[in-house]
Amino acid sequence: MAKGSMRRYDVQAKYAMFASIGAIVGVAGLFVLISRNFHSLERAIVFSRTSMFAPAVFVVTAATLLLAATGTLMGFNSAGQKRNEKNKQSWIAFFIGIATASLTIILFGAFWAYKLQI
Repeated sequence: MAKGSMRRYDVQAKYAMFASIGAIVGVAGLFVLISRNFHSLERAIVFSRTSMFAPAVFVVTAATLLLAATGTLMGFNSAGQKRNEKNKQSWIAFFIGIATASLTIILFGAFWAYKLQI
């Protein structure tokens, strides 16, 4: 097989780590995006109806969930295989993907529950 073939489990482990790290960046971006519009006195995430805030939250959430799912599935697929030289990397990508997907769902749920359009 070719060195960069996706059939190789060590290549899958490498790409799963890239996807999981991208999901970490997405969760951090989603957290910053939501927390900058959070007003503690109103206990609400305040934004204008004409702003691009809500579509931005939807796009970042979808992209982060896609990266987290990719990291999780590829990490799980390559973990435990005999020919995988990077088993630890596969498991790390799997658990990071699960954690970032969970945090993304929690942050989106907080946005949905506390949003206040002005």
